[in-house]
Amino acid sequence: MVEVLDMKTAIERTIALVTASKVRPFIGSVFGVPDSGKSYFIDYVLGSLEAQGLWTRQRWIKENWNKYEMFAHGPNHGNITRYSIGSQVFTRDAVLYHCPWPDRSKPWEQYEDPEITLRKHLDRGLDLIVGAFNSRRSLEPVGNFDFLISNPKSSEKHFMLDSW
Repeated sequence: MVEVLDMKTAIERTIALVTASKVRPFIGSVFGVPDSGKSYFIDYVLGSLEAQGLWTRQRWIKENWNKYEMFAHGPNHGNITRYSIGSQVFTRDAVLYHCPWPDRSKPWEQYEDPEITLRKHLDRGLDLIVGAFNSRRSLEPVGNFDFLISNPKSSEKHFMLDSW
């Protein structure tokens, strides 16, 4: 039975795991339906690690969102090669993939489980696999996970793009 943690405990555990690990880059994935807390978890964990001096940021944008998420790859994302994947992950100390589907065996059409991508192109797997869910709105994610995050406080995101 996989352990179910609250968001605070999951964040603390993940920061401790990455900090204690000698593996660089430390690569993980966070699975779950949209609005289950994946982005919050990734931003908080990797932002905290960046504050400790680890290189974790994926993009430099003035908006304060999606700075740290690594998005899963897939067959419709151009020519995925060892070099293209390696240049994204091996230039970081820690990477967390954002996987917006709840069943690891059934990724969205345009995506592939990062475990498969990494094994295929870099001959390595993931160091951490997490599932997130809102116990008020969704079921637990399906598949093999190191732990699950129960996040009943998550809410639906509403984006306003008024600068377009």
